[in-house]
This record gives sequence, C-alpha cells and structure tokens, in this order.
Amino acid sequence: SISSTMVIVKAFEELKLKGQPFTHIVYGVMIMQDILGIVLMVILSTLAISQNASILEEVSTTSMKVVFFLVLWFVGGILIVPTLLRKLKNHLSDEILLIISLALCLGMVMLADASHLSTALGAFTIGSILGSTTEAHRIEHLMAPIKNLFGAVFFVSVGMMVNPGAVLDNIGTLVLLFVLLII
Repeated sequence: SISSTMVIVKAFEELKLKGQPFTHIVYGVMIMQDILGIVLMVILSTLAISQNASILEEVSTTSMKVVFFLVLWFVGGILIVPTLLRKLKNHLSDEILLIISLALCLGMVMLADASHLSTALGAFTIGSILGSTTEAHRIEHLMAPIKNLFGAVFFVSVGMMVNPGAVLDNIGTLVLLFVLLII
C-alpha cells in the first residue's frame, strides 16, 4: 500500500493546508515512499522481465543504473540546474522557464527510458531537482495546468483499465475488503 503524492498534494491545496508545519512531515514521508516505491518497481520489474540465467547480474546492472540516476540527481540538484536558473533568472520569461522545465522533464524521462528504468524515476528525479531551486514556486505555478491535464489523463486511463467483469466476479472479496477498510 502506498499513498498517492499527487492526490495528497491536491487535497492539501484544496483544503488550504499546504503551508502548515505538519505538511512538511507528510511530504517527507510521501517522498520516501516514492523513492522506495521506485526502487522496488525497478528491481521487481527487472526480475519479472529477466530472461537471463543470472538474476544477480541483472539486478546489479539495474542497481548501477539507479545509482547513476541518484548521482545525476545529486549533481543536477545541487550544482547544475540551480546554478543555471540563478544565472539566467533575469532573462527567463514565464514561457522560456516553462519550456526549459518541460524540456528537462521530458529529457530525464527519455534518459530513464533509454536506460531501461522506470520513466517515473526520471520524472521524480527532475521534479525533485526543479522543486529545490529558487524558481520552484514559479515553475509550480507555470506547470499547474499541465499537471492537472496529466492528472486527469492518468485517472481516466486507470479507470479505463478496470474490467467490470472482474469486479462482478470478485464482488464478495471486494465487499469484504471494503468493510475491513471502513472498520
């Protein structure tokens, strides 16, 4: 079980709780969940698709790729992106900042995909890098419509994956789980 960071952030925004002190603790826990979830996704998906006899070799290769992303995250998050944005601050219109942010996001997702890692890892990495810059609030404001669009597409696509026949076939189990959840 893992909570949806996007849903919680949206709920905090709508309830006007985003600036409260406890939200930083919640965000910290959710970021740790995201990091551990991404690491588990990477390792488990590698194990699932591995056709090699040496699973240990496959897991170690994937782990090295994840370490590469963590180093990229550290170097990019501390040195490259914040310095670049700070130096270009006076020349960055909203449109240019939006284009740069989207390009960085899509570039990191493509790098993760080319490395045969989860695209979520690439998006998470660049999101955390951009979120730690001095332009974070401005980027968040500019990206809000795009975030909402992708959020809607995500929930619609997940909803379209529900097989009503499977729901009806497992109605007893679903009702039991629902009752247990409510209790």
